[in-house]
Order: sequence, then C-alpha cells, then structure tokens
Amino acid sequence: MADSSETLLVGGRFIDPSKGSRPLGDALLERGGKIAFVGRAPDAELLVAPGALRVALGGRTVVPGWVDAHVHLWWAGKFKGMCDLAGTRTRWEAIERIASFAAEHPEAAWIQGRGYNLNAWEDPSYPTARELDAAVPHRPCLLRSFDGHSAWMNTAAMAAGGLTKDTPDPKGGCILRHADGNPSGCVLEGAISLVSKAIPPDTDAEIERAFHLAVDEMVKLGFTGVHVPMSLSEHSPSETRTWLQKLYPDNSCPLRMRFFAPFKRMEEVLQVAGETPQTDRVQMTGIKVFRDGSLGSRTAWMLEPFCGEGDNRGMSVIEGEELRDQIRTANSAALPLICHAIGDRASRETLAAFLDAGDPSIGNRIEHAQFLHPDDLELFARAGVAASMQPSHLWTDWEASDRLIGPERSRWSLALRSLLDAGAVVAVGSDAPVVPPDPRHSLHAAVTRTDADRRPEGGWCPQQRITPRQWAECSSLGAWRSIGEGEQRGTLDAGTDCDLTIVREDFLAEGFRDFLDLHVDGTVIGGQTTFSQLGS
Repeated sequence: MADSSETLLVGGRFIDPSKGSRPLGDALLERGGKIAFVGRAPDAELLVAPGALRVALGGRTVVPGWVDAHVHLWWAGKFKGMCDLAGTRTRWEAIERIASFAAEHPEAAWIQGRGYNLNAWEDPSYPTARELDAAVPHRPCLLRSFDGHSAWMNTAAMAAGGLTKDTPDPKGGCILRHADGNPSGCVLEGAISLVSKAIPPDTDAEIERAFHLAVDEMVKLGFTGVHVPMSLSEHSPSETRTWLQKLYPDNSCPLRMRFFAPFKRMEEVLQVAGETPQTDRVQMTGIKVFRDGSLGSRTAWMLEPFCGEGDNRGMSVIEGEELRDQIRTANSAALPLICHAIGDRASRETLAAFLDAGDPSIGNRIEHAQFLHPDDLELFARAGVAASMQPSHLWTDWEASDRLIGPERSRWSLALRSLLDAGAVVAVGSDAPVVPPDPRHSLHAAVTRTDADRRPEGGWCPQQRITPRQWAECSSLGAWRSIGEGEQRGTLDAGTDCDLTIVREDFLAEGFRDFLDLHVDGTVIGGQTTFSQLGS
C-alpha cells in the first residue's frame, strides 16, 4: 500500500523563480504537505519511503503555486449569473444585450450586469436612465462598470434606492445629474451603495453557487492561493467564514484564501480570528480601505488633470489623517492594511501615510499602484509597503491612459520594472471580475506589454517589461511576501508548503513567447492534487 504521507514527482523541470530560470532538478519529494527535497531523481530515490505515491510529469514545468493577489472571489462567481457587458463598443450594443438578458430572465426581480467600459465606447460620455428605460422599463436595473467604480441604472432602480433631486452626494461618492438637478442615471464610487442596498439579498443557494464557481475556476487556472479584498456590500467576515466552512469542512478548501475586510468591520475581523484557530487555508487576514477611484470612471486621484476634462484630477475618498488613524489602528492590532490607490497622487499621499503611521514589518500594501510619479518609486521599499498590481489591466487601459493622461505620464503606468528595480516587493493579480482571472493574460501583458491582439506594436511603455521569471516570482513568493507569509511558501525550499503549479510548456525558457497558449496541467496545495490533466 502506498504511503499517503509521501509523494515523489519525477520527470519534471522544477524551477524556483526566486533562484533563477534553470531547473533545480527533475524530482521533488513531498512529505506531510511540505517539500522535503528537490533535485536529481537518483538522490530523491534514496530518501523516498518504499510505498510512496509516484507521479510521472513527462517533462512538464513545475513552479511554486501561483497566487492571485487581488481577486473579488464572491463577485467573480456571482458575476457569472449577471448580464455580461464586457466587449461592448457602444451604449446601444450594451442596451441590446441588457434587453435580451431581461427577456431571458423574466423571473428576476432586479436585472443586474457588469462589464461596460465607457472608454471603449465610441461615445464615452456617461449613459442615462432614459436610455436604459427603453430596454428595461418596469423592473429595476443596475449595471456596474467593468472596474466597479461607477454604475448605470434605470428609473425604476433610482426609485427603489430613493434617488431624487434632493438626495445629497454621499461622502466619497457622486450622483451625476441633469442640468435641472435630477439624477441622470449614473453614480460614482460611494454613491453606488445608495441603490445597491435596495437589491434583495442573495439566497443561500445563490451564495453557495457563487463561491463554488469562483473557487473551481481559480484552481483549474493553476492558482493555489487568492488574496480577497472585501466590500461592505458583501457578506460580513463571520458570514464568509461560515459559508466557506460549510462548503469546505475540515480544512479542505483547495485554495489558500486571505481575506481583507473594510475598516468598519475591523472588530469583527479580530473576533473571527480569535473565536477559533484560523486554518492555513482560510484566514481573515487584514483590512482594506480606499484612497481614490479608477481610470475608467475618471475618478483616480491624479497630480495633474485628465486630458480634456478641465480641472478634473479625480477624487480622494478619504482624508489623509483619517487614513493615518486607520493604518495605526489596524497595524497596532497586528493586522496588515491594504489601500486601493490608482492615481499618482493617491499613491504618493498613501505612501506618505504609511511612512508616518505604518509598521513596515506588518505586510502593508498599495493595491493597484497603476499610475506613479518617478519620484515616489523608492518610497515603497522605504515604507515597507508592497505593490499589488494587475498587469492585464493593460489590455483595457493602454489606449484610455494615452488619451486621458497622455503618453508622457503613461510611461509610469503599471511600472513593474521600475518598482522591482527600486527594490519594492511586487505581487500580481487580476482584480477579477474587472478582468478575467486567467494568469496567461497577466503573464502576456507583463512580459510583452501588449494586449490580446498584440497591440500596440512594440509594446506599450516597453521599458516597463519584466521577464517571465520575474512574473512567476511576483505571482508566488512576491504575493506571500507582500502579506508577511514568505517564509512559509512561495519557493521550492525544503520545509515550505508543497504548493505547486504544473505547466505543460517550458514557459520560463529564453525566447518563449506563446504565453496565451499555456496549458496548466496540475495544481497542488499542501501536497494534495486539486486539479490534474497529467494523463492528457
């Protein structure tokens, strides 16, 4: 009988990107969920127990398990049941999709959708409720932009949320209005919740389905871990823990999940963490806050105005002293704080807050860091703040960036190379469902600086390209280092967790460029195979 506590993987290329691109050997011995040995197969044979399980890899590449360092897990699953507006080129194309979706779902009390990108439309002006009423006249309809920072709704939805001429803009949000002061049908940032809170809560079955769909997709894409920023519109930390315990009892979750709850729920995070010992799979880890909006909604907080937008420099959704107080409060409770900052001014002001109030050893991060000023690059390492970035945002944003902030300022967009050169810890992720969580998209964008159609020719801001090895390190060790867990996982060192991603191709080889055609053939977490196509 095989010794289930040991597995010998043989015949592969075992590469630890933190140590280079050359294989460390052709065999790996897993024992009790940990890596026991990596090296030559004959040496591994001397260490393996007689009845251990043996797995032949057939020349595949094995790297430390990939982590999506920024994915809205529940939303990614929930979105699969909504109207998909991604890829629409005009508002009229979007309206046609919405009308068809509404006709196909007569049982839905609300029509919900996500994915429209104003900057990809021929007319990028904000749409109105009147236009949407033609598609969905009687039921409330709420549609979120692809970045989640603006929403479009019909008249019925505004009525359900109580939006009128007299409704004031909430803190950190804006209601767009007609000349007469009446709401137009689009809201930005914190104003979205004025209407979204009127949507009936999901049923138990819908919640379970959303989590299951999202987790299943991530595992098949090769991920062994996810870092999940939560919003106030999601379930609370205790509800989330309860649902995941129900779905994956006895520490059986096939992903290592790290959740970051809104600051308003910090006491509940501490309570959840203290009630029962947290497992190595699912943990309430830290706190998530916002500093600004997004490029797509023109609410990213910039040092200089957007081109053609008058004096619009975006918006800060929190005051500096309030942010400093939140950083101190979270870090003093041993909780890392991750802060959404997309604009260059948002990143600068947030880095200053971390320098003043943060604990550099705690695992603080800036989420996105999409636009930076070159003077601020060295502040990441000095403040002990990691950059959590999403390379595949290049696909949706490169043209919009050149148009909205100009080619010169765009040179510091998604500045992966510059940040690594400055000594910053960099983690990579997707921000799904803003963009698909497919790691091939992220790898392709980071290495080639082009979109799915390989545009623009020569790459966008090509000086910010990184190598496949650097991407692989950012997607494993970088992700775990960014939240203070780099000693336990993210490498192929003996004694670390045996979390592995198995890829058919030698994607780290010099000259390899077919990143969009990679095949993930296996995912291993804690020595347990959670997805396998090794027989194909």
